[in-house]
Amino acid sequence: MPEIPEIEGLLAFLAPRIVGQRVADIQVAAISAVKTADPPIFALRGCEVIGLQRRGKFVVIDVVDEDGQPLYLATHL
Repeated sequence: MPEIPEIEGLLAFLAPRIVGQRVADIQVAAISAVKTADPPIFALRGCEVIGLQRRGKFVVIDVVDEDGQPLYLATHL
């Protein structure tokens, strides 16, 4: 799968820049692309990014909310 080295490179680039940071805002360009209802996508606001991982062709951003509950944002490359 030729996409895997690109995803790994993206994770290596993003990790030192976003891990430990808080999500300031969420902007959705196409609401049809959002595949969540509970919790809503905007629940990520204010959450702290605690890690990144690759799941197949997806980049998964691990975050925790103020209550310590884990949330995950998965996006396709």
